[in-house]
Amino acid sequence: MTVCIAAISSPRQVVCVSDRMKTANQGVVEFEPEISKIHIITDSIVCMGAGDSNANIEILNRLKAEIGVNDPENRDKLSINEVIRRYSDFYFELRNEKSEASILKPIGLDFNRLYDKQKSLPTDTLEGILHRLASFRFSVEAIIAGVDDSGAHLYTVKNGQIDCWNGLGFCSIGIGQSHADLSFMQIGHSPYDDPLITLWLAFLAKKNAEMSAGVGKETDIYLTGPKGFGLAIPQKAMDVLIKMHEELINRADTLGEEHFRRLAKAMVELTKKSQKVKKTS
Repeated sequence: MTVCIAAISSPRQVVCVSDRMKTANQGVVEFEPEISKIHIITDSIVCMGAGDSNANIEILNRLKAEIGVNDPENRDKLSINEVIRRYSDFYFELRNEKSEASILKPIGLDFNRLYDKQKSLPTDTLEGILHRLASFRFSVEAIIAGVDDSGAHLYTVKNGQIDCWNGLGFCSIGIGQSHADLSFMQIGHSPYDDPLITLWLAFLAKKNAEMSAGVGKETDIYLTGPKGFGLAIPQKAMDVLIKMHEELINRADTLGEEHFRRLAKAMVELTKKSQKVKKTS
């Protein structure tokens, strides 16, 4: 249970926002450790995960080991499409390992033995095993976002399936997704918006997502841009955003009271007119 959000701004920048909520004991226990969910692949490309956090970390570890994130030359050459493809490949690699351990190993098989014995197995048995393997799932969602030589990009990877959100200019994952997406839709976000406006809108979307049970109050924000630009928003800037949000809520309450008074006045006038009409009729 979490929310992760990314939005494109002009010129060629991406704002990434996440809570810190973790769950344990099948969702019974929720806690917020001082660990960011925004994982830096390169200075300009990041990954945020939802679902099975342990599996997501394992995929990221394999990804980082392959692309050599500690080698500056390899990091600078990476395109976001390469990162996306490799993340998806490692998802399926890990899924095969888990399905083999869960389904095949308990009956004395692995994928190689299954291949060798498939002709000798009863048809019903083989079909049952293949069905269980094909339907095996563990829930892993990720946003991979950033900037490379071709521009700013937003992708989601849900159980290995890749979707691009560059045209829409924003995306989110996790239990708070519907609230976050609605925030961008209501305001009418565009990928050509100013970076500061996009930063505010993404923060506002995260605050609105906190209405979903399971979304944490703690917030991390990371900005990416061209030529290796990457910046984690410091606490001082975060405090300004929090203050802006508090003022917005207070102003909304004040406006709400004023609109209620106007509505009450209009209803009184409407009632009086209705009574006059009844008397004349």
